[in-house]
Amino acid sequence: MALVKQQGTHSRLMKPPFSLWVAVVLLFVCDNWLNPLAAQTPSQAKWTETGNLSTARTCQTATLLPDGRVLIVGGHGYSEDLASAELYNPNEGIFIQTPDLSPGRAYHTATLLPNGQVLVVGGQSNGTTLASAELYNPVTRIWTHTGSLHGPRAYHTATLLSNGQVLVVGGTRLASPPVYSQGAPPGGALDTAELYDSASGKWTSTQKLHTARYTHTATLLPNGQVLVAGGLSVKGSGDALASAELYNPATKTWTTTGNLSNTLFYHTATLLPNGQVLVVGERSHETLFANVELYNPASGTWTPTGSLHAAHSGHTATLLPSGQVLIAGGATNSGVFTAAELYNPSAGTWEMTASLNTARLLHTATLLPNGQVLAVGGSNGNGSPSGVLASAELYNLATETVQKPVLDEVIHPSLAPSIPATSSLITLAGCLVVFTVCVVILTSCAMVLLCAWLVYFLIRRGRK
Repeated sequence: MALVKQQGTHSRLMKPPFSLWVAVVLLFVCDNWLNPLAAQTPSQAKWTETGNLSTARTCQTATLLPDGRVLIVGGHGYSEDLASAELYNPNEGIFIQTPDLSPGRAYHTATLLPNGQVLVVGGQSNGTTLASAELYNPVTRIWTHTGSLHGPRAYHTATLLSNGQVLVVGGTRLASPPVYSQGAPPGGALDTAELYDSASGKWTSTQKLHTARYTHTATLLPNGQVLVAGGLSVKGSGDALASAELYNPATKTWTTTGNLSNTLFYHTATLLPNGQVLVVGERSHETLFANVELYNPASGTWTPTGSLHAAHSGHTATLLPSGQVLIAGGATNSGVFTAAELYNPSAGTWEMTASLNTARLLHTATLLPNGQVLAVGGSNGNGSPSGVLASAELYNLATETVQKPVLDEVIHPSLAPSIPATSSLITLAGCLVVFTVCVVILTSCAMVLLCAWLVYFLIRRGRK
């Protein structure tokens, strides 16, 4: 009986609690090994310079193409609006020229269509506001004109809807000549909206906005509606808006929704994985705020979230594969700067990350298939020819490794290839294998120890 009792005591000492604790630790290590992104921190982040543009530009557009290249279109040079376009090759880290638009344009929009072509709409061209639209074919690298808008507009938004149409909203008709030093273009805002049908190449008018606006944002929500927020109503920053409204593609109507706490323009709006919209860049007249707000589509209300470390305007916002939002560059109350911050949606907090190598605002930022973020062009605000930038740089959350392709789905889910389920299965399978091996090893060790103890016990008993 003593033998049985001691065996039971020993087996209890060697049972699962210890082995499971070890297995959990090993699973954690395994998970971080197989998913390096989970172990990354902002302190590991870094901006590295990449190839320069052929032509310095600001207020251009950047569109990620299906093949992973980035199409840079138009923008404003130091003294003219540009007709040139360039392609960034992430494999080689260089920009190459592609055929020019006709005419040049800035403050336009560029939208990737379901067929892989890019629709460029409106904008300004050296003092003239455009109603024309062009299509870029990435395969042939040829531009073709398509149907024109019913009226010219710049500083508008263009959103690809779930039904494949493109919704163009608001904007302004510029005075001539344009005044670039005011921080906002002259002229009144538009309350009109139009729909582009890629099959027919035609535009049709849809219901007007409740409030005319430009330099606003437009965000496609998971329910298919479009949230339009903020902007300017007429000339001057004193007419900034805090209002927001929703477009319903099914009824082709606009409805008002909750107002923001503060007015805003030259801001950003980012759709988060949880369906809420993060808006950054609040301001009153010429004073910028570090305040940030979240829009909840379920309640139609705005709520404050963690404040930035510094106010930003004319910055970029990029949803990363981790679910964090990268805010980079822009202007603060004291000028253009290099600062960048990361927003954590789970905690509702901001953390400083690596700063840009070059101060810039009114640039573009594009999430590449490899998980890096490409920041291109912009202005450093010095008002000279050198103030318009040709430089570009890459943000990498992990400085030693580049993550597997994960595309941003903010523009429209159908444009981003789905994340292969096999990667998750491989991770799970790897963890299970490690867990199984650990259990086998620990069980074997337990059996060996138990046998050794029994032999020792029997020898001692035999001597007695």
